[in-house]
Amino acid sequence: MYQDFGHGSPDTSQDKAPDRNESQADSHLHPALTLGTALDALTGSSDRTGPLLPTVLADWWGFFYQRWVMVDRVAVFIDYENAHRTGHGRFGGVGQPKYETVLDPLKVAETLVARRRFDGELTDVWVFRGRPVPQHQPKPASSNDLQADAWSEDDRVHVVRRDLKYDFWDDGTFTAREKGIDVALAVGLTEGALDGAFDVAIVFSGDTDLLPALELVFRRHLSKLEIATWSGAKPLWFADFLRQTPPRHLPFCHFLNEADFLACRDYSAVDE
Repeated sequence: MYQDFGHGSPDTSQDKAPDRNESQADSHLHPALTLGTALDALTGSSDRTGPLLPTVLADWWGFFYQRWVMVDRVAVFIDYENAHRTGHGRFGGVGQPKYETVLDPLKVAETLVARRRFDGELTDVWVFRGRPVPQHQPKPASSNDLQADAWSEDDRVHVVRRDLKYDFWDDGTFTAREKGIDVALAVGLTEGALDGAFDVAIVFSGDTDLLPALELVFRRHLSKLEIATWSGAKPLWFADFLRQTPPRHLPFCHFLNEADFLACRDYSAVDE
């Protein structure tokens, strides 16, 4: 059974039902707010009180205060095919091909960070995606390469790709599928949390194979953990919390809507 240590932050999506996420108690204030009030009283910066500390001590208090109150370093992990396929299924036009609804992962990440209640700095965007093999799919492979190069022009964006796996049939056709993408994301998330590479991880996926890694990061408090999905899709909430009475929805989930899907489109994507 897991314990709730206040992971996540409330979402501001207007189309989200108010009980979709675990609400935070009023006592769960941002440390900067609580400490800031105390600092005002101690140093006399408030109009209602004189300084309670000598000048030298107040200066030292301010020295530590400025370094303690820091915005969260936020890393966003995107299971690209899962996020793209789910968003296209919910918000793509009837008959609209998937290559016309390509997502810009940096826009997605920036939208998620902007929705957090507490200040955060987007430091890394990890994109996990399959890559078509040029021998079998030359045009999709070229488009995939061009998109990866374009996204990586921002130093914060890291694109991790693995070649698709192919099943060939007697009639000469084939089916392509991703292999190892979920494992790569899980390893990247866990390794980054263990290394202290970020303060907050936001994972955008609906793949339940990621749950063990999410539960490990959450249970061991390796970092703050939040998840994300599209409105109407099923979030990766932990079953143990959902079985409680009343059910609890953890980790906190950001729900992006149709307007977000359109705003996060990569209109420079090359047609496949």
